[in-house]
This record gives sequence, structure tokens and C-alpha cells, in this order.
Amino acid sequence: MDRREVIKRMALSMGYTLSAPAIVSILNSCESAPELGWQPLVFTPSQAVALEELTEAILPKTTTPGAKDMKVAQTMDAFISVVFSPANAEQFKTDLDNFLKECESTQGKAFEKCSAEEKAAFLSKYDTPESYGISVWGTDMAKKPVNSIFKKVKAMTVSSYFNTEELGERILRYESIPGRYNSCVPYEKGTKVWSL
Repeated sequence: MDRREVIKRMALSMGYTLSAPAIVSILNSCESAPELGWQPLVFTPSQAVALEELTEAILPKTTTPGAKDMKVAQTMDAFISVVFSPANAEQFKTDLDNFLKECESTQGKAFEKCSAEEKAAFLSKYDTPESYGISVWGTDMAKKPVNSIFKKVKAMTVSSYFNTEELGERILRYESIPGRYNSCVPYEKGTKVWSL
């Protein structure tokens, strides 16, 4: 028998002693939370789920695999655990939390629960040329955006995505041991882009 049906029958047999809000919360608790499928090294499980959704919003699945398919969030988590100092990792997590809270306050729900259109609408204000600022040889030439976490996540998403073995060997053109150098090769329409 279905869990929901059992709970409903128990509530009825108790003579409707449970209040309606309590019944609703019990039934809603039966819904499964999104499963992660991997153990984060830096992020909390809820942050990791949100990061997966954010990377997928940046590089969604089309005719090619999306960021989730390429385990981009997992790669970013491992990268941050090795390369970032503990203080920088904590700052990254704090900035990510603030970014996600802003989404919740403007969209009315958590980022991972938003539709693709709602995610795109929220991210569009961060994905403008003005939001990135201008930097020449490490010197900021223009005012930085208030929240630059999206810039960092997007850069890491693209870098992680295009450095995956799956993409390099199975989707892009790849030669593990390249042969001779051809300075001029005719382009054939529909051929894949070369992998590095």
C-alpha cells in the first residue's frame, strides 16, 4: 500500500484529530529530496545541489551533454578543495549562499526549484558586459559588480566542462597521438571542433 494512503487512513481512523496543516506537512514530507549521488568535499549537500543546478543553467543539455552530465559541479568541488585556501573556500561558499538567497527573495523559491525560464530571468541581470567589469593585467579599470560569484562560477563551469575527458574524446574531434602538421586543411561542413 502507498505511504500516502496509509497516512490518510490513519488520520481518518483517529477521528480527524490531526489538523489540516499537520496532514499537509506529513504528505509533503513523503516527496523525495533531490539526490546528489556524490559526496562533496567543500560544499554542504544543499549547496552542491544548488551548484549543480546553477552549472546546468549555464551549460544546459542540448544535442551535447549538459554540465550535470559532465559532472561539472563535482569537478569544481574537487578543484576548490585542492586549490583554494580554507579562507577563500569559505568566502566562495558565503558568496554562493548570498547569491542563492537573492534568488529566493526575488523569485520566491530556491534556485534549484525554479523553472528554466525563471533561472534564466534571474541570471540575465548578472550575465551582462557591465557586470563583469574591465581588468587589464590584473588591475581593475572599472567598478566591480556587487556580487561577482556568478562570474567565478561561470568561468569555472566553462573551464571544467571543456576539460572533461568525455567531451574531449567522444564529442569533439580528438587524436591522442597527432600525426604530421597540416598547415591548411579544408573545412568539411558538419565536422566536429578539435579537442586540445
